[in-house]
Amino acid sequence: MANKLHTTTDERLLQARSEGLKTQGSPLRPLGKLWGMDVFAWLNPTPGALLNTMQSFPFKIVWMAGREEVKDVLNEDVNLLNNIDSIVTYDASVFSFKDEWLDGLINCAGTDTVVDAFYFVDHLKAPKKILLFTASGEEVVEKVEKFENFIQLMKS
Repeated sequence: MANKLHTTTDERLLQARSEGLKTQGSPLRPLGKLWGMDVFAWLNPTPGALLNTMQSFPFKIVWMAGREEVKDVLNEDVNLLNNIDSIVTYDASVFSFKDEWLDGLINCAGTDTVVDAFYFVDHLKAPKKILLFTASGEEVVEKVEKFENFIQLMKS
C-alpha cells in the first residue's frame, strides 16, 4: 500500500513539474557545443526576455522556433534580424512573415515538425554560431525533449 502511495505521489510531482514548465517560462539552458555552435534551449520565454537575450549573443543565431514565437519577437524589434543567421520554424511549412523580415534573413525554412526541422539545421551548421531552440504553447515539453534527444544523438 505504501509503495502504491509513493508511486502516486511521484506521478503527481512529475505532472506538476510538467504543468509548471508549460505555464511559465523556464531559464535559458545551455546544452554545450554541437558542430562548433553553442547550443541553448528555452521553454516558454517571454518575447521581451527572448529579444534581450538574443541581442546579447556574441555570434549570429540559428533559431529553431514556432511561427508565432518568431512573429512576437520580431514585432517587438525588427532590428533583431541583424543578430540572426537563420530561422527554422517547426510548426508551419508555409510562411506568413512580413516581406521585410524575409528580406533581412540569410536563410529561412519552415517545417511541420521538430524532427523535420533538424534536417535544415544540419545544413546550417557552422562554427561561431548559436543554435537556439525555443518552444512555447502546446506540447512544449515534448518539443524540447525531441530537441535535446537530437542534440545528444549528434554528440555521440
